[in-house]
Amino acid sequence: MWFKEWFKKFTEWTKNTFKKAINYSAKKISWSSTFSIKTKKDLEDFIKKSETTSFENPETWEIKYFKHKTILIIADETSDFYKSISLMFPVLKTKAFSQNIIIMLSKQNIEWVNFEEEYWVTELPTMLVFEDKEIYKKIIWEKNIEKISKSFKMNIEESIEQF
Repeated sequence: MWFKEWFKKFTEWTKNTFKKAINYSAKKISWSSTFSIKTKKDLEDFIKKSETTSFENPETWEIKYFKHKTILIIADETSDFYKSISLMFPVLKTKAFSQNIIIMLSKQNIEWVNFEEEYWVTELPTMLVFEDKEIYKKIIWEKNIEKISKSFKMNIEESIEQF
């Protein structure tokens, strides 16, 4: 009988420790400047990185244009989705990096930023894809964003185009 009680306490302790570890990791990732937008200036600089750049070959005088994309995931920082996406974010960042795409996470409340007025974000969570400093695609609902983030495809652009 004492073993059963001990096992229940041990199981409860293990669950609590696991939850604390998940919350701690998610919080650290979401507050990292490598993964998240914290200020309006950070957001403006991030969107500016989606600008198309050009390169002129000095020998042939041919101009090549390179389109860049940036992806911003906006979510309520108190939601379970925010925690889960924070934990998956290093994998997402790697997928995006392999295709020269910059991806960041943003909480819904940033000082001096009104996502609803400036970027037409009416539902959370939302994934905004910027190309040439304009919104190229907007993906809403947890299910859709999770499908992209949990996809085994390395090509994140291909996953986004499905929506």
